[in-house]
Amino acid sequence: MLNEEIIENTENFKRNPFERIGKVFKYEFIHASKTLIPLYAVLLLLGLLIGLLSNPLSQYTNNIFDEENSFHYEFNYDSRTATPEQNLAIKKSVILVGLTIAFTIFATAIFIITIVVLARRFKKSMLEDEAYLNLTLPVTIGEHLWGRFLSDLAWIFICFLVFTASFSLCLIRNHSLPWITDGLSKLNYMIKENNYSPVLFYFQMALSYLVNSSLIILFVFSINSIAHINPKHQTLTKIISAVVLIIIASKADQLVFRFTGEDLGFIKTLWISTAVNFVLCTGCFGITHFIFTKNLNLE
Repeated sequence: MLNEEIIENTENFKRNPFERIGKVFKYEFIHASKTLIPLYAVLLLLGLLIGLLSNPLSQYTNNIFDEENSFHYEFNYDSRTATPEQNLAIKKSVILVGLTIAFTIFATAIFIITIVVLARRFKKSMLEDEAYLNLTLPVTIGEHLWGRFLSDLAWIFICFLVFTASFSLCLIRNHSLPWITDGLSKLNYMIKENNYSPVLFYFQMALSYLVNSSLIILFVFSINSIAHINPKHQTLTKIISAVVLIIIASKADQLVFRFTGEDLGFIKTLWISTAVNFVLCTGCFGITHFIFTKNLNLE
């Protein structure tokens, strides 16, 4: 009996966890795509329509100032005397305003929508009906959590790319690429003026984005897991746990900066903030893993 347990533990130790993490990742990614891809497609379509209907900004860069260098604009429209071209232009403007409002609202909310979709997916697959099957599979709790975490992280990155692409589509007739390259060159000049490497700066920004996105995902994991311990008052437990974790994160930042000083500059502050958030990520992952490992009311 003892030999069988030793053999089983040895097999579990030697097995490759990345294969199972990859399968969990693929399974969760496909499920989330059924909801998120249509939403992202709508945002990209809105951006494309706005870009195609918008007039090039070059039309407004000339002759918009009179001789006294003051802005001058008149709007005279009479449907009875208007030409077909004017009527078409008015209809086009109304449609464009509606699309712009819809795009602004949708683009502002898309990140929150993505987080909500991923949070519901985690709850359904790990804490509700699907959990009965998922938690009986030959996959460890760590592999379950890592697969879902990496899938969610990929979707947050895709959300960022979609947001950037949709905004670029809005400027499709305005040749936005020269604007972007010119903006980047000015940013690089400012970074070099502060005696800092642009490559290191962009790496630091990317690392900060990665850690902050991870913290959001693991924060969602932890508060959902904690709330499930008290099934009769899940909403109240979720709110309390979220408030407590936010207070802990805030106090941790304050404590670190109290000892390191306030006049650190943007770069050093970002490094410290990223390090603190990484520690908080570890804590949230540890809480979630502990709850699932100990099977605390996860029936």
